[in-house]
Amino acid sequence: MSNFASLFLVHINYRTLSNYYIHQKIDLNGDGKADTIQLLDIDEAGDFILRINKTYFKGSLSDSVNGLSIVDFDENDKYKEIAVHTTGLSSDDEYLILWNDRKNITEMEVLKRWLQFLGNGIIYCDDWMGFLKKREKYILNNETRKLEKIPQELYYTGVEGTVCNNFTIYRTRELKDPIAKLCTGSKALILACYI
Repeated sequence: MSNFASLFLVHINYRTLSNYYIHQKIDLNGDGKADTIQLLDIDEAGDFILRINKTYFKGSLSDSVNGLSIVDFDENDKYKEIAVHTTGLSSDDEYLILWNDRKNITEMEVLKRWLQFLGNGIIYCDDWMGFLKKREKYILNNETRKLEKIPQELYYTGVEGTVCNNFTIYRTRELKDPIAKLCTGSKALILACYI
């Protein structure tokens, strides 16, 4: 319980997850009654117990838990979600996303790095890849109450660079049907890439 001393209370930003609590009272399931949410028994290995009213959930993250945020992934449904946070072993944010229907606390997904949500059931999860930010997109399935990752063949890059050696651009990844040749010193804008 010594970790609680380093936590602080601030107002939550409903677009990103950056403010964390150890105790909160809010209606999680739209029934008009405030639910009591509390983190208990946090240890350095990342294990914790989440209590909502009289229901308990034992969870684990990769490192000691900082706190939790209450978020609303879809403003058109009656539920709010809980994101339990750790900065992780390498300062890579990690979140265990949960929801509660007043009977059960259910795990939805573990997401890493930087989260943004639009309030319409769409969640973006950004990750740094050395020279570009890779953005994964998740949607909230309101029937299963799970987050579903949207597959994508290419990721937006938007990185400009200078060509070091001449090379050919092809129409397909199979290196068939050349369409242009870039010369040393010319500028190139990489719009999207396959990761």
